[in-house]
Amino acid sequence: MGKGTFLEAAYQILKKSSKPLTSNEISSIAMDEHLITTEGKTPSNTMRALLYLDIKRKGNNSRFVKAERGKFELK
Repeated sequence: MGKGTFLEAAYQILKKSSKPLTSNEISSIAMDEHLITTEGKTPSNTMRALLYLDIKRKGNNSRFVKAERGKFELK
């Protein structure tokens, strides 16, 4: 997969994960696997904000859900 969006990277990573992950874990894996590139200093904050916004805006139509505190998983 080439460089993509944060949310698409999160989807790909969570699809392979057997457990909920934090935004820090997701963004670290995404950068290590070259799924995303960013010049920002806090990619985990960006990832967290985008995941929360997706859940809030799309509600039941979001692919993501909040798991335990600070962690995300797929529906």
